[in-house]
Amino acid sequence: MTILDRDHFRGASIDALAAPHPTMPDSSLARVVFPAYPEPFMRYMSDVRLTAQEIQVFQNSRGETNISVTVGYHPFERIIIYLDTKLHPIGSDIGDGFRKTIQSWPDSLTVGTGPADDKWRADWLATHRHFEAGHWPPK
Repeated sequence: MTILDRDHFRGASIDALAAPHPTMPDSSLARVVFPAYPEPFMRYMSDVRLTAQEIQVFQNSRGETNISVTVGYHPFERIIIYLDTKLHPIGSDIGDGFRKTIQSWPDSLTVGTGPADDKWRADWLATHRHFEAGHWPPK
């Protein structure tokens, strides 16, 4: 399971943002938590919480099994995160649609920073938290 915010490490997000109905707690064996993007980006994208979708398992060109997760609700504001089979992030990318969207953002969000920048995405990925069953953080 992948949850993308700082506040719901223990299970599925059960709060007013989980519309139309709250999701149920889960029995995950492992959990990877990515934080929301820094506030200026979230505000500009009009998002309160990132979402994960299109989880896929595939073999890369070296025959290694990897996992990809698409992050973001709007089709033109999505990042793809790549994970190894132990759910450790190994990279990310954005699509052409997001690159085009970012070109319309103010300079303060794009000059040398932001989701289109490889280093920015690597730094963001490095803030993830990884938990195994029985080692969830306290409530």
